[in-house]
Order: sequence, then C-alpha cells, then structure tokens
Amino acid sequence: MTNIEPIVRIFTACSYSFHVNLKGISHEESLKVPLPGMNCANWVAGHIVKYKYDVLEALGVDKPAEDFSRYDRQKTFVPEDAASIEELVTLSRELSDTIVDKLKQREWSETGEDVEVLTRISFWGFHESYHVGQLGMLRKALGKDGAIQ
Repeated sequence: MTNIEPIVRIFTACSYSFHVNLKGISHEESLKVPLPGMNCANWVAGHIVKYKYDVLEALGVDKPAEDFSRYDRQKTFVPEDAASIEELVTLSRELSDTIVDKLKQREWSETGEDVEVLTRISFWGFHESYHVGQLGMLRKALGKDGAIQ
C-alpha cells in the first residue's frame, strides 16, 4: 500500500493558499492585468479549477457539463467570458475537498496503473502550487497585503 499523505498535504496546502490569496479580491480586481504579458488572477484561478477537474477525472470522477477550456493556456483569455471569481473560489474548495476524499478512499498499489495515476496527480499538485504562488504575487500587484505571513 502506498502512503498517499504527502500528495494529500500538497492539495490541502494549495487549497488553503488559493483561498487566502483570493480573499478580499473582487471580480473586477480579478480581471486586472498588472503588467503586460501577465495573466490576471481570474485566469489563474480558472486555470487551477480546470486542472482540478483533470485530477478528478484521473481519480474516476466524470467531468462536469460546464466547459472550462477557456482557461487553457493555449486560449486567449476573454474577460467577458470569465467565470466570477466567487464561483471559482467556491468550485475550488468543493473540488479540493473531493480530490482529498478520493485520494484517501482508494487503496493505492505501488505498481501498475496506480503508479502512473499518482505520478500524474503529483505533477498536477506541483502545477497547482506553481499557480497558487502566482495568485500570491498577483494579490500584491493589486495592492493587497500578502495573505501568507
């Protein structure tokens, strides 16, 4: 049996950081691009949510009907098509809780397909932590105090 706790901790820490970094940021603020070439907080948050759905799919959960492909890195972000930041925060919390629950419920093997799935999920945990760090930087760029002291 594989010890899943380190991966669970990554997703738990990312969820906490995601939420504190977006606390007090309005939808309008989330659409501001601080510097040319940067992404806005809404895109980063939506991108994280989009990939949480990929993690859940790897864990055997069906993707939702709503399409989050507008948050793909290859797509041009259209602010008018953005989900509200409040919706993204709510979805992120729900999805993070489901990811952690699914990771803990499953009996993981140290061989075969489980290793491949956990390797992908571990990468997505790293990917999420990278973007959560961007949210912290974007928070400061919007003139807010740092959320993680």
